[in-house]
Amino acid sequence: LQIGAIKERSSGGGLAWLCCTGLHFALGRNAVKGQDGIVAEPASSNLHAVRYRSPPMVTPKKIEASPLQGKSPAPLWLFMALPLLASAISHDFWAPDEPRYGEVAREVFAGEGGIAMYLNGSLYPDKPPLLFWLAGLLGWLTGWSEFAMRMVSILATLVTAHLVGLLACRWWRPREGAWAPAFFLGTVMVTEIGGRLQIDPLLTMLTTIAIVLMDGEGTKRNIRLAGLAVGFGVLAKGPIAILIPVLVALAWHFTPGARTLDQKRSLRSVLLDPVAICLAFLPATLWASAAISAEPDLMGPLLFGQHLGRLGSSGGGSHWGPPWQHLWSLPLLVLPFALPFFASLRSGLRASEFLKSDREKGVDLGLARAFAWFAVLFLFFSIIPPKRNLYLLPAYPAIALLCARWWSTTLASTFASRREQSFGRIARISAPCFLLFLGTVLTCVGFVVTFADLPVDLVARIAEMPGLRESAYWRIGVGGGVMITGGIVGFRALWTKPGIESEERGIHWEVERTRALRRGQSGAGLATLASWSLGTSLIFLMVMPMGDEVKSARTVAGQIAELHSQLPARSIPCMGIKPEGFRFYSNVPTVVVSDFAEGPLPAYLEEMGSAGEADFAWLDFWREREGAHFLAVVAESHWSRLTEEQRLGFRVCFIGRLGSKELLVIGSKLEP
Repeated sequence: LQIGAIKERSSGGGLAWLCCTGLHFALGRNAVKGQDGIVAEPASSNLHAVRYRSPPMVTPKKIEASPLQGKSPAPLWLFMALPLLASAISHDFWAPDEPRYGEVAREVFAGEGGIAMYLNGSLYPDKPPLLFWLAGLLGWLTGWSEFAMRMVSILATLVTAHLVGLLACRWWRPREGAWAPAFFLGTVMVTEIGGRLQIDPLLTMLTTIAIVLMDGEGTKRNIRLAGLAVGFGVLAKGPIAILIPVLVALAWHFTPGARTLDQKRSLRSVLLDPVAICLAFLPATLWASAAISAEPDLMGPLLFGQHLGRLGSSGGGSHWGPPWQHLWSLPLLVLPFALPFFASLRSGLRASEFLKSDREKGVDLGLARAFAWFAVLFLFFSIIPPKRNLYLLPAYPAIALLCARWWSTTLASTFASRREQSFGRIARISAPCFLLFLGTVLTCVGFVVTFADLPVDLVARIAEMPGLRESAYWRIGVGGGVMITGGIVGFRALWTKPGIESEERGIHWEVERTRALRRGQSGAGLATLASWSLGTSLIFLMVMPMGDEVKSARTVAGQIAELHSQLPARSIPCMGIKPEGFRFYSNVPTVVVSDFAEGPLPAYLEEMGSAGEADFAWLDFWREREGAHFLAVVAESHWSRLTEEQRLGFRVCFIGRLGSKELLVIGSKLEP
């Protein structure tokens, strides 16, 4: 009959087993579990003691032989990887993080880096080296190709998607195993961050590996492999890689619905295995020891400042945020499946059995574990002061699992209450409706703005229209049109009522109706995911290259390099502008204006009153240091602080823009 164990504490447990057994033999096996994997759920509340679960997709012997073994249907979620590839191949490194990480990775192989990390020729203690080693190696092999360096994040994101599908197959069925990776790759957050040079996709992959291994048989080999994965996670982003799987393990232990019979033993084996603990600390300890030996100044930042110190109220710097920040940003970042996600949270809370009223309704171990996984990480990252949306990325696998389970079961259930069915219909329609709305907005913005001034003779005017190739608006409209098409197809698939006619509406009619609803639901999900993937890919490929003119440092770096060939300054200070992008694209010696490591600074630089006086003092200091070869990159906001008299000693070589900032490259009026 493929049902779970009966809750012995339920008074109707034996009656439930007899009723379901009789139903099975009366209607046949396919009436309870059809070819589409439909499980007929009991309508009566006294049958909730029965636990309906499909048999595990991976047997214990197979898990022990290969802890990461599982079946995850690949074609759907591999198609969802198109936006990641399109984003990675279509544009240069953009601020705020990519130019910095790219330059640190370049200096590993082309500069003084290796063991200790360097940025713009100065020590960089902010992050551990794993991402920089991997990205630097790929960049060095390919002539510093941005796409090759971003492959670290892309591959890490795809491996995480595979692990999400593996967990879904292990906990439930191949149906969830197909949807979960697609939901993971289809969120706004993963679409945006998965194709960029970032640390968090690598951290998410390693922590997810550890969680998958902890969820297995709990053998010593699995636990120690999980410890090794955590160790490389520490080498990627520090001690947070230890906290994430430990918090998840504790959440599984203290969540009633997520506990197994041997949970206490499993928790002790996970947290107290000495070999696993050593493996978790070994990679980072070896690297930190070597780095501190090479650069003793790294001791303070590596042991405290850049890890535990960042958890203080001021340690997060500009990333500090209020506790409720993730609460209002998360709904936007899980689009287009925000409503299904929030509906799945209710199902997850029920499965967790925190309320006594839920403890007689049977359990779903996978759903309870996914809910506990998300809840504990969301709570942790909301409590600590540093806040960035990408910090919550390790919780997105749990979000995808919750959505996949809810999408595969709750929506197609004909035994739910009318209220639940109504909310389920609204939630599943919200995804194609969001695409329809977004596509309409993008199309209107694109084509209306582009062709608003056209006369009646459209064809002739389009042919003569100057700058059409340079316009980005109509390109946005192309991607919006794809999203509109997917939204219409998905909306129609969900709104169309199943055409099933039967004089007697018995259990067979209910099963056929459920199958028809599931087919419509699957069609809507496929249309939504496919149009989201294709539409965002087209926008990335057609629009992002045009953004390089403003957001990439390549153009300005080329002009600075040309000036530097005529005025070979030892260092080019940057005031109000980050210098790493110029270094990466032209290898010019740009530095932060305050980075001066050759002896003590003049006392007058520390005694300036106004901001304008301080800016002039720094520029005057560098001009005296470099003489006639002086060059500097100054943001227009800083240049405007100087008086006319202070500007007399400088000449403006050219004016440019980087992102939202106008900049000037200035030199000395002295002849070289």
